[in-house]
Amino acid sequence: MERIVSFTITNEGFEDVEAVLRRGVGLTKNQISQAKFRENGICINGTRCRIHEKVMSGDCVCVKLEADGNNAEQLTGYAVELDILYEDEDLLLVNKPAGMAIHPSHGHYQDTLANAVAHYYRKKMQSMQVRPVGRLDLETSGIVVFAKNQTAAARLEQQKQDGIFRKEYVAAVQGRMERTQGEFSASIGPVPGALNKMQICEGGKPAYTQYQVVKLIKDKEQGEDAVRSVLRLQLKTGRTHQIRVHMASLGHPLVGDRIYGSKVEREPSRAALHAYRVWLEQPFTKEPLVVTAAIPEDMGALDVAVQVQSSQEKDQGDFNNGKIRDAEACQSAGDGILGILQRD
Repeated sequence: MERIVSFTITNEGFEDVEAVLRRGVGLTKNQISQAKFRENGICINGTRCRIHEKVMSGDCVCVKLEADGNNAEQLTGYAVELDILYEDEDLLLVNKPAGMAIHPSHGHYQDTLANAVAHYYRKKMQSMQVRPVGRLDLETSGIVVFAKNQTAAARLEQQKQDGIFRKEYVAAVQGRMERTQGEFSASIGPVPGALNKMQICEGGKPAYTQYQVVKLIKDKEQGEDAVRSVLRLQLKTGRTHQIRVHMASLGHPLVGDRIYGSKVEREPSRAALHAYRVWLEQPFTKEPLVVTAAIPEDMGALDVAVQVQSSQEKDQGDFNNGKIRDAEACQSAGDGILGILQRD
């Protein structure tokens, strides 16, 4: 789908079109170069122009960031209803269910989230590429962000580098964590000869995980003194199975994670991990966005409790702000609690 951005000159601070595109619109040299080769890619007051042409106050410079054409037409549509959390002309945020792959791959060629998004775009008569920004494991539920054009995707990647685009996860792990919050770092690499299984290893890719204990829940079915810890987590890196590998290496595998050592037999039948919240900026307006995805029922059945910060709360997800409080205390204080489902 075409994406055209307009910029009207209101002062004498721009000497030519290139200056408008670089400083006014915020495009890179490469993005400007690509726009030059599109039909009517760069125009002044509706007339195609060169980037070194002079501009005056009142001129309107338009740039075509993307032309019609996409890879969605190459993907088989998957007619399933999407749980859309947010959408505008540049972004689509979807709540992915557990068990759905993001990309077509072995065993999942037509029933992925990409196939479902392609079907959704066609239904809305939108011609664009399917561009997920980041990924989630097959078993992980929660927020997936799609960029509707190349420039939006590039700006979101830059936001990741700058710490603006952040994602928070909720997980249930076995046992009591030794510390109520902390950061764990250990390099991760594939297990030789294993299909899609990772491990802590020398020579792997650096991986950093921040965690905070939200609540401890008794697990009488596993023993009188057995507990599970409910965590909030944020990643400084995005390695395959990062949270699952790091928690297992600490001796606290995710509940339901058969690959990395969980021994809990009852539901859920997948690792109890959910991408719960995301912070980012709208790629062009820079409007701050905070989007959440409700905790799924299969994690609720495992007594998952998560502290939800109210809209008045100033904490923007930094685990170093304030003290961790017991969930019941938070509830009585009016902070808001989502999904506290305890066994009698």
